[in-house]
Amino acid sequence: PWLMINGGRDLVIGRRVAQRLRSRLAGSGLVIFLELPWAGHAFDTVPFGPGGQVELTAVERFVATMTSPP
Repeated sequence: PWLMINGGRDLVIGRRVAQRLRSRLAGSGLVIFLELPWAGHAFDTVPFGPGGQVELTAVERFVATMTSPP
C-alpha cells in the first residue's frame, strides 16, 4: 500500500509528476493519493500548521487501517 500526499502548488514535484507516479504505482496495489491544493513543497515542515495537521491525520489513519486485523 502507498500513501501519497502532494501539495497542489508544489514547484519541485509538480502535479503531473505526482499523478504519473500514482498511475505507475496503481499496478502494484492500493494507492491513496491526497492532494492539498493550497500547499507547496515541504508544507509539512511546520508540524502544527494546517498542512502538518492534515498530513499527521492522514498518516495516522493510513497506518491504523493497514495494521488493523481484517
